[in-house]
Amino acid sequence: MIGEQKLKIGVSKNLGKYPINGLRCQAEKGSTGWLIWTGEFSEADSFFQPICAEHLLQQRPEIIKYLGLDIGFRFLSNSIADEYIWYDEKLKNL
Repeated sequence: MIGEQKLKIGVSKNLGKYPINGLRCQAEKGSTGWLIWTGEFSEADSFFQPICAEHLLQQRPEIIKYLGLDIGFRFLSNSIADEYIWYDEKLKNL
């Protein structure tokens, strides 16, 4: 994780809510490949904003356990005790 602190993660603007969703696709140009959001997902260009991993973890420290997942994984966390992690083959080709 130390090397990824300066890499960017795409996050939605409303990260203070639950459930929190994440998916990891191929990394490119200083990105970790992570997209993390709360609320309804949107494909709008302005939906995800870049943030460095270090700042994201200051806002949502509970997600650190997911950031080590490989490309193709997704997560959904409804609360600290209710979480789902699964592999999505389609993410490898994004």
